[in-house]
Amino acid sequence: MSKPAVTYMKREWKKVLPVLVLSVCYAAFVFVLVFLSMSDMNTSFRLMMAYPDGYSSFEIGDMFITSMYDVLSRFHGFAVIVFEAMLIRKVFYQENRAGISDFLRILPIKERNKAAMKVCAGESAIFGFCVFFGVFGTITNAILSKGLAENASIMPIEKLTDGGVMSNAYLMIWQTSGMMFLALSAMFLVLFVMQSCIHNMPVAMFAGFGMLFVPTYYTLLYEMTTIKDLHMSKVAGVFLNHYPAINFGDEYIGETEIYTMGAEWGYMGEKILFLAVVIVAAVGILALLLRMRWNIRESNNRMINSPAVTEFIVTGFSISAGTAVAVITGNMPYPAAETVMEKYGFYIVTFMVGCIVWAMIHGIGLAVMKRQRGA
Repeated sequence: MSKPAVTYMKREWKKVLPVLVLSVCYAAFVFVLVFLSMSDMNTSFRLMMAYPDGYSSFEIGDMFITSMYDVLSRFHGFAVIVFEAMLIRKVFYQENRAGISDFLRILPIKERNKAAMKVCAGESAIFGFCVFFGVFGTITNAILSKGLAENASIMPIEKLTDGGVMSNAYLMIWQTSGMMFLALSAMFLVLFVMQSCIHNMPVAMFAGFGMLFVPTYYTLLYEMTTIKDLHMSKVAGVFLNHYPAINFGDEYIGETEIYTMGAEWGYMGEKILFLAVVIVAAVGILALLLRMRWNIRESNNRMINSPAVTEFIVTGFSISAGTAVAVITGNMPYPAAETVMEKYGFYIVTFMVGCIVWAMIHGIGLAVMKRQRGA
C-alpha cells in the first residue's frame, strides 16, 4: 500500500474512533443494567424457597437472556439509529463541500480505493462494537452463572414444563453479536450508498433511513390490507430487532404459579438471508455508482449527478407518501367490496397523492436551480 493510501486510511480510522468508543461504552452500559437487575436474583430465589408462603410465583428459564432482552427492547432501536447516523456522519464529515471534495478528488488515490477505505473504517467500528458487546455479555453471564445454575438446579425448567429446555446463554450472546454485525453492516452500506449518491448529508440521511424502512413499511401495509399476520414484517424489522425474543409461559405446581421464560430466534435463517441480500445489493450499487462516477460532486447546483437516481428516489418517496395518506384516510383495498371507491380507493388516493408529491418535489428542485443560476 502506498504512503498516501496509508495516510488516507489512518485518517478514516481516526474519524470513526470516537464512534467506536461511544459504542463500547453503550455495550458496557447495557450489561451493567443487566447485572444490576440480576445481582440479587439468587438471594431472592433463596428467600422464596425458604419462605414459600410469602410468594405465590417463581420465575425460571433463560433468565439472563430475558434480562438482556428487557434492557435492549427499551432503547436499543433508538441507540442503533443514533450509532449509524453518527458513524456515517464521521465517515463523510465535510466531504460533500465543494472545496473539500475538489481537494480529495486530486489526491493520488483511486476513487474505488477511497470508497473501500471508508467502508473498511466504518465496518471496523461496527465489528469492534459487536465484539465488545459479546465480550461484555460473556463476562457478565460468567459472573452471574453460579447463582443462575443453582437456581436452575433447584427448579429446572426441563422437569417442570412440558418439553421446555434452557438455551445456551453464551451461544445466544454471540449469536446476537453476529446478527447485530450483519444488521448494522447492512444499514451502514445502504446509508453509505445514499451519501455517495446525494451530495447533501441531511437529505442523504433522510433518504437512507427511508430506504431502510421501506421493507418493514410495505410488509406491514400488506399485512394490514390482507388482515394476515405474516412473518415477513418480523424479518424486515431485523435492522433494529436483532436479538432473541422471549416466550412467556406459566405452569402450576399446586397453588404456586411458575413463570417460564424461553429465549428463541424467530425466523433466524430468513433474517440472515434478508440481511445478506441487502448487503449484496448495496455493494453492487456501490460498485455501479463508483463506475458511473455518481459520487463525484460535479457542481454546486446538482445534489444528485444521475437523473435516473433522482427519479428513483423521488418516485419511491412519492409512492410511499401516497400509500401513507391512503391508509391514514381509511382507504384500504377491499377486493370483495361492492362500490368502486371501496374497492379501488386505496389505489386512487395513492396515485393522486403520489403525483402531487412528485410534482411538488420537482417544482421545488427547479425553483432552487433557477435561483442558484440567477445568483
